Amino acid sequence: MVIPKIYFEFIKKGDSLYVEKEYLQSALTYSEAFKSNKGMGIGKDLYKSACSWALANYPDSSFRKLDKLSNGTFLDYNQVVSNADLIPLYNDIRWQLLLNKIKVAGTSVENYGQIRNQLDSIHNSDQKYRKNIQEFIQNNESNPKKIDSVLQEMSFQDQINFKKVEKILDTYGWLGSQEIGEKANSALFLVIQHADLPVQEKYLPILKNAVKNNKALPTDLALLEDRIAIGSGKKQIYGSQVGKDSITKKFYLLPLDDPENVDSRRLSVGLPILSKYLQGFGIKWDLKEYKKLYINKN
Repeated sequence: MVIPKIYFEFIKKGDSLYVEKEYLQSALTYSEAFKSNKGMGIGKDLYKSACSWALANYPDSSFRKLDKLSNGTFLDYNQVVSNADLIPLYNDIRWQLLLNKIKVAGTSVENYGQIRNQLDSIHNSDQKYRKNIQEFIQNNESNPKKIDSVLQEMSFQDQINFKKVEKILDTYGWLGSQEIGEKANSALFLVIQHADLPVQEKYLPILKNAVKNNKALPTDLALLEDRIAIGSGKKQIYGSQVGKDSITKKFYLLPLDDPENVDSRRLSVGLPILSKYLQGFGIKWDLKEYKKLYINKN
């Protein structure tokens, strides 16, 4: 499911209005976002909309949004009862009914509790070594043995993580955050993203279906599609993959298809514009220079 660029523009504007305490305008702007996406919204955006409607003293609109989420697709009981934004709803007879509904839906999360804990642990181990490598980059680590040691440990851990995730995916399918929580859901993607090409290709259609059913994020799908494209010797679509020059040690953008329209594609799946993304790698995005470099190489 490709979300239109304007959806995220409306959401960003709605967020700004919320911060400015312009709650009614914020809620109306979120509604414009949903209209631009055939009436559908991402869970966290629907929840923010519900909060804005509540603070603007429009309980009917707030309850409609919360009811959409109360079947277990997003809401957590503790999150809802502790959110001060929803205090205006407390005296409404529908409030307790909503909480009861969330409790019932929440049993699905409890049923997957063991899997959730396992995936949370996998998420931690997946990120542990990558954070170490990131620190090496930031600190200009020059000891190759030290770096190779971490890379070997990371590769070994990735294999262990994949065996566990493979069993979960093949048994239960792609579990959404409504079933196992956001962190555990993210772990499913990270492990597949960091696996080898045949594994990525195997689970790509499963991830596509998960995105369609709101059990995975469009951003995750975009990153995996880019990873597979580069791994297959093709051009990436969203510009998420970078390389590092072995001599200059500088990062560079890997081959990109249709660079003129990359920002439209990135925004359609919730990714920031390319220039902002590449800043994190010390890369200055210049479309003209990129095209010159590409033409020279080909």
